[in-house]
Amino acid sequence: YKDFLREQQEKGYKIRIPDREFDVYDLAALAYLYRRVKETERISEAHHIVVDEAQDFGMMAYAVLHFCISECTYTVMGDVSQNIHFGYGQNDWEELKELLLAGDRDYFGVLKKSYRNTVEISDFATRILRHGSFFSYPVEPIIRHGEPVRVEREERREQLPARAARVCRNWQEKGYDTIAVICRTREEAAAVAKSMGEHIPVAESDLSKAVFEKGILVLPVEYTKGLEFDAVLVWDPDRQKYPCDDEHAKLLYVAATRALHELHVLHTGALTGLIADPVPERKKPAERTLKKRISIVRAESTPDGSEEKEKTVPARPRAEKPVLPRPRAGVGKPMVQRAMSERPAVGRPVAGKPAVERPVPSRSRIQTAGFGDMPSNEKLRPAGHAKIDLAIKWVIRQEDGLLLQSRYGVLRMAPVGSGIIRVSFAPDQNSLPDRHPAIVLGETGHGWKYKDSARMVELTTPELCLQADKVTGAIRYMNREGKLLLAERNRECRQIDNKPGVQPGARLYLDWQKGENLYGAGKEEQGGLRLRGGAHYISHAGGEDLPLLLSDRCYGILMATGCPVICCDIPVYGSWLYAEGEKQLDFYFIGGKNQAVILRAYACLIGKL
Repeated sequence: YKDFLREQQEKGYKIRIPDREFDVYDLAALAYLYRRVKETERISEAHHIVVDEAQDFGMMAYAVLHFCISECTYTVMGDVSQNIHFGYGQNDWEELKELLLAGDRDYFGVLKKSYRNTVEISDFATRILRHGSFFSYPVEPIIRHGEPVRVEREERREQLPARAARVCRNWQEKGYDTIAVICRTREEAAAVAKSMGEHIPVAESDLSKAVFEKGILVLPVEYTKGLEFDAVLVWDPDRQKYPCDDEHAKLLYVAATRALHELHVLHTGALTGLIADPVPERKKPAERTLKKRISIVRAESTPDGSEEKEKTVPARPRAEKPVLPRPRAGVGKPMVQRAMSERPAVGRPVAGKPAVERPVPSRSRIQTAGFGDMPSNEKLRPAGHAKIDLAIKWVIRQEDGLLLQSRYGVLRMAPVGSGIIRVSFAPDQNSLPDRHPAIVLGETGHGWKYKDSARMVELTTPELCLQADKVTGAIRYMNREGKLLLAERNRECRQIDNKPGVQPGARLYLDWQKGENLYGAGKEEQGGLRLRGGAHYISHAGGEDLPLLLSDRCYGILMATGCPVICCDIPVYGSWLYAEGEKQLDFYFIGGKNQAVILRAYACLIGKL
């Protein structure tokens, strides 16, 4: 192997040949070669592997581990914001997720709650991180306030050790047992330990002999990851040691988040821009937002290889378009609560007379979970209920769609355009939901037809075909060529929880296809969230951005609700969408031949075309 490395050096590659031992990536390469050449039996030394500080290892280590012990399961934990090996560690989880999360029961979860730092320290560290160009997962500190972070300048460099000693002595008088002085490099840590030792006792400065216990430790930042201290002093973080780039933003973030109670930054000269400079605004073209959210849907081409032209559904002229409020950006989740108003009786427009817009009751409630959060097990178990009879008893054709009556409730299918159909369900006709205020595109009332046979009711538009089974009430969603896009579960496809003592909620059971990929559409900085094999909230705090589910089978489901929405795909609990607090189902099924069609249809719905 050393001969191989020498050959690579002779070819001009920058390769270091170790004298005594190989690093983890050389060992990974050797393990791969040994497995390919020597091993004939399956390696089964481990059945489950737990990886902590997972962001520190590059993909080669994971790929070889996965290859050599292929039958093993994994628990992988880490924080990409603390990747101090920026050149080869994990700066996001996407590639690793592609490698390890291939099974139906695999899932990816984000643990947002931080129990270490005070709110002041957490906010200070988050501002450091926001100077980087990378995506960072949100952190929610527990509500524990403390002293403000102090940033002080010492005019004379030779006075820094004495000043740092006074700060540490003050902390010791407060009763803090563990104190860290964090330096940029090992060499600087050794020099600072020696100079501070003239003013206050410090722990062993030789890191090979140091014991991590009570007292004052002087450490390089790379040695502090994974540790925590009562109080931390960051030593002279100037612009030369910590330039404003992604790697050093993560290093300084690690240093700042080691502090449990108090954080002090002591410097001389030019303080690093990661602290001194304002957080830069990441300006991106507005039109990129929707494109990024829909980019996970596959595009298809016409037989001649050219991209198919976009088919759009123009919105009907309106006197004015409502301006949709958006949650403000910042730390924390906006909480919105709206009063529930009485719902008037449902009326239908009379022929020849314009329809009168009725007041739309708010259907929002406080969102206590953020996008991507995992719900508790209690919310994954459907409430008990009597036999649900969804068999279709009769069908009524109306100007804007079909009403399908069953013993359990009324199902409405209303075309909004050639590639959009609104589907609603409620216990009775008078409780069918009004159009959500965030939806600006109304039902078209033309360009569709239906067929009522002995076994099914079929509604077709120029692009979609929905078939409702008369025995079960379940809908099959297809394109006009008859290709199945989505099917509701045949047995009890819908459930409304509205009994006394049970939290209201509306659940839609679905049978996703084998190999189908599903994504929850996050905001611009969040991107897409993989949904197969797990359970996650796909709604957003505040309820202003409607939850959007996307499939690589070229369809989307827009949930018309401001309530929290859960998507579940766990075998023991089933596959479903659940709107907490709703007493009716209301969603828009969007179908298209490529991502551009779905993008424009979605933009039409919310008035952002």
